Amino acid sequence: CQLHSNLEEGLLTALTSIWQSPQIVIQASRIVFVSQVVLGMGWVGASLSPSTTSSSSSSSPFGKDRKWQRYLNDTLQQVRAYDNGPPSTTKTIYFIRHAESQSNVAKGEVKKRSVRGCITLCSVGFDSDLSPTGRRQLLEVRPAAQAIVGEIEAIFHSPLKRAEQTAAALFGEDDGNGSFKVSRNQLWLPVKAMKEVRFKEWTQASLACSRSILDLRVATFVKFVSMLPFERIALVGHSRFFSAMLSIMENPTTLGNANIWRTSVETGGPFGLRCLSKELLASPISRSLQSPSGLSDTDVDVDEDGLNEDAGEYIVIEENEVAELPRMPPRALKPHAQE
Repeated sequence: CQLHSNLEEGLLTALTSIWQSPQIVIQASRIVFVSQVVLGMGWVGASLSPSTTSSSSSSSPFGKDRKWQRYLNDTLQQVRAYDNGPPSTTKTIYFIRHAESQSNVAKGEVKKRSVRGCITLCSVGFDSDLSPTGRRQLLEVRPAAQAIVGEIEAIFHSPLKRAEQTAAALFGEDDGNGSFKVSRNQLWLPVKAMKEVRFKEWTQASLACSRSILDLRVATFVKFVSMLPFERIALVGHSRFFSAMLSIMENPTTLGNANIWRTSVETGGPFGLRCLSKELLASPISRSLQSPSGLSDTDVDVDEDGLNEDAGEYIVIEENEVAELPRMPPRALKPHAQE
């Protein structure tokens, strides 16, 4: 079983490195399929179990076979150096998906089979900055974030630029020059395990209809959160990762760009935490002019997640209307948005 798991990982790594060639990817996927037939097994871990995330080493509670596991072990050590208290049994967790990024806009154009979109996507890359609309979104929901920042003990964010910029704009301090800096009132840490769906995970889902690699990463991160000594934290990251996380916490939710969700969780459930309730605190009114119908995309270490259907309708804002937006409060929520 371990041999087959290593074979699977190795083949997916090969797919990741040569993904530019569709013909080679197709042939490699056939090798993966043949290996399954010969060994008489499905994709290892297709049905994630709680034992999948366990580790016998106290110094490596999240395992050490994968790079993100080793980084997560290091992150826990940083947390304990800051606060070595026992894990809290109940927590308030704020989930915030990053605001719209330049790659989000480009991928919306690619879906329309636009040559311009392909050129833009190649230019900005997958780890792109926020788009102008994304920056407006953050200014719109910042008042709601600033209303809760005083109670938040720690902020964890994906290291990708769109998430890092979102965290700073919402919870950081205004430097007086139109930018924001990290506050010293909370623990701020980037967490590589929070990155969006990686190409290897996307390949597995596309070719083998399995999410075992992603599920392992998500479940391990849930375990990490359950071990934190904090009662109130903010997580800033990506919709597909958060959707998978909330699903195994028994309260599925889809997040729109720059949405702020407050959840109440307790220790329990098969993976360490159970979500008891959720509430949408704020949602921006600005929306990309390139995707008026709320296109759903898919990120490969990028962000390919659709807008939250619960967020209701958005108002399209023209470029010349930007000046007054920073003073606009988050839009009022509809009753069904909290269901």
